[in-house]
Amino acid sequence: MVHTLNATSEGHRLVIDGAVSNGNPFPFFPNRSGAPWTPATGTSSIRRWTVDLDSKHDGWDEQNPFPQAPGGLPRIDDRFATLPYRYGYMGYSDPTRPFDVSLAPGRAFPITNCLGRYDMTNSKLDSLFVGSDGTLQEACFVPRNASAAEGDGYLVGVYSNLAESRSELIVVDAQRMQELARVILPFRISEQVHGVWAPYQQLPFK
Repeated sequence: MVHTLNATSEGHRLVIDGAVSNGNPFPFFPNRSGAPWTPATGTSSIRRWTVDLDSKHDGWDEQNPFPQAPGGLPRIDDRFATLPYRYGYMGYSDPTRPFDVSLAPGRAFPITNCLGRYDMTNSKLDSLFVGSDGTLQEACFVPRNASAAEGDGYLVGVYSNLAESRSELIVVDAQRMQELARVILPFRISEQVHGVWAPYQQLPFK
């Protein structure tokens, strides 16, 4: 497991959700012949580990409910960290979607072309295809307001448009998984991970 999604306790059981790989999760090599590109076999997916803290067994039970949506940077509504929760969010690679491999020759990391909402209660995946000419950086969840229910809010992330060599801010309705806006940024952002959303009330200046 490289990045955790969330962790909760249920009595003597510890439940850990995160992006887990069977091997090296990072290699990714587009097919330069123009054939459909596929992620490496080690690419991670969101899985659930359950550890019985009362057991003398050193292992854990694993569930892999979303093998069809490989990615590595899952996020939640941060208000629910360590608490019972339902939704996780993550950009993932769907090789069945169109992509011009000439835009990223020799790329060593996945093209993230979809953004998913992972329902951890019923293993349902709702997704949004974000584009065929670039890759989505790690998105984060923004609550609609401080008292909004879990999942009621927005997903924001930067899309690297490789065809136009520019950065675009994508705003998504997290409940309907529909794109609401795409802002062409006046500068280009290098690929990054682990962005955060800071509400105005928490900023040091007002």
